[in-house]
Amino acid sequence: MTARRFPLSCNTVLFRDHTLRESLEALAWSGYDGAELAYIPGMVEHVTPEMGDATLADVRRMADDLGLRLYSIEVTPSTPDRIEAACVMAAGLG
Repeated sequence: MTARRFPLSCNTVLFRDHTLRESLEALAWSGYDGAELAYIPGMVEHVTPEMGDATLADVRRMADDLGLRLYSIEVTPSTPDRIEAACVMAAGLG
């Protein structure tokens, strides 16, 4: 019997001093299946509402090229406006 493998992901906040590309490359190299993108103003903003659809599509392609799934966006503090912005970004990421 083969053990069932569950996908493993990691939050890019762990790489707050690195670019998004560097963060995703490190996660892929480490064997993670996916990432949660950090949007924490004042701490780390790997994605922001100001990126726009074209840049979000580039982020999606970058993750795809590295074999990573994008599972979620961490948004803190969780105000209604920030949550709405994160939902719009998530839609742009697919």
